[in-house]
Amino acid sequence: FVKGFLESVENGTIANSKPLSVDPTTKTQLVKRIVVALDVRQNDHGDLVVTKGDQYDVRENEKEGVSEGKGGVRNLGKPVSLAGRYYAEGADEIAFLN
Repeated sequence: FVKGFLESVENGTIANSKPLSVDPTTKTQLVKRIVVALDVRQNDHGDLVVTKGDQYDVRENEKEGVSEGKGGVRNLGKPVSLAGRYYAEGADEIAFLN
């Protein structure tokens, strides 16, 4: 599922995706899954970045090149690249939070 999403973003076909069909008569079982939640914000330059912190101000400090925003928020990277990394490490699902 994650691989298909990443490929559709990469090749521009995400708009053509369709919902999965579900058989409501099928019995379900519990399984362990790794679900990654990425907090995505827009920085001062208009780029989407994944953030980590307890306050959600991703604007950068006055010094150029500083990757830590106000309130101890850290910019961890671009959402699609981090999603690819988590997929490679075995994530079952990725949620992009805004």
